[in-house]
Amino acid sequence: MKRITRLFTTAAIMSLVATNAVASINTDKAKDNYKPTQWEYYAAAEYAGGTGTEADPYQIATPEQLAKLAIEIQNIAEDDNNWDDAYSAGKFWVLTADINMSENALAGIKWVGHTIEEAKQQYYSNFTMGSTDPESYTLAADNRTFSGIGYLRDINADYQRFAGTFDGQGHTISGLINTSNSTCAIFNEINGAVIKNITVKNSWVQGNSNTSLLVAHSINSTIMNCQTSGILFAAGSYGAGIVGNLDGGKVLNCATSAWTWGKNNMGGIAGKVSNSAEINNCYFGGWTGARFWAGTKYKYTGAMSPELGYNTASEAKNCYWADTCVVRYVGAPLECVFASNSSGGIVTDCKAVAPADVANTVAALNAQAHNIAGACTWKVEDGAPVLDFSSISTGITGVVSETSTDNRIYTVSGVRVEKATKGLYIKNGKKVIM
Repeated sequence: MKRITRLFTTAAIMSLVATNAVASINTDKAKDNYKPTQWEYYAAAEYAGGTGTEADPYQIATPEQLAKLAIEIQNIAEDDNNWDDAYSAGKFWVLTADINMSENALAGIKWVGHTIEEAKQQYYSNFTMGSTDPESYTLAADNRTFSGIGYLRDINADYQRFAGTFDGQGHTISGLINTSNSTCAIFNEINGAVIKNITVKNSWVQGNSNTSLLVAHSINSTIMNCQTSGILFAAGSYGAGIVGNLDGGKVLNCATSAWTWGKNNMGGIAGKVSNSAEINNCYFGGWTGARFWAGTKYKYTGAMSPELGYNTASEAKNCYWADTCVVRYVGAPLECVFASNSSGGIVTDCKAVAPADVANTVAALNAQAHNIAGACTWKVEDGAPVLDFSSISTGITGVVSETSTDNRIYTVSGVRVEKATKGLYIKNGKKVIM
């Protein structure tokens, strides 16, 4: 029998000691600051395990534990007047299970008196609803909203952004409902962070400027191996399926089939892209549109981004979008182009592709993925390119051939867990279903 082990470096051990010396921020204020209809109200007192180091990351397996991360970032800023993103910088979190935030999150949307399923038929058939915004959202009795992780009210006096590493390990967050009417997503504000290996599906986000299903505002961060589906509405500018505002940093090997609708400057992968940011090897198979209200100065949309290279040159390469995608502009269907305003952008090897040619699209995406460190491969699912998380490295750094009966449990990504939830794990060197 083979025993699976993890090899710790001296630096990792010292980091573990240092992390243990820092007290956890309590979540007692959750009951005072949030309502029972919000996940933050039920924030967990502890994570599922871990100490926050790279070798032993904090483990999240429930919506309550995800809410704990959001609450602690909020608390440390308010308690200590700490405006330097220090709480999460240099720390690590992993998902150890799929998380369902709500049942049928999209059912609560009303668009001109129609359910979302009725609205889809309207859009695809005659576009008669293309000039109208969603009129309301009704939260089902058993569903809860989530206000997102990180915030920025005033860059000089009031902010705490997520600055750590969050690895979804191929898991899914489904049924997200964020209607906080500000910069909103799962991650509202990130700075110098890494967000990777996550699927977000069947989710609804309604905000103002900088709105997305995954990351709302990203500064000098890396977003990799992420895919999203669902619907978002931005009452302001810059909404997209992966990131609303990409200020430096990179979006690598990501996909979305999201519906994105807003005031103006709406995109598929990213909204505003600036400060030498990069989009590489991404796919958009969704729908995008903008209301362009009276007086709107900037009227841009794009399959990848409406504004690539805002102020400073940014680059997009090896990206694809379905040629069935059309842009809704006050009711009329327009051709879905890469970006309608890319004067400061560099576009290389990006094009529309036919869904019928999905096998060749996936082959092209896989060819480039091999050139991106840490990128997973792609596969065909339901006729579209999707990420294949089974190709991600296990994270296990050593295998020792000897008998083991210590009953230690690891995820298939090599992260040790104290208590397993339902799923596939490694125990005593063998894969087991718990």
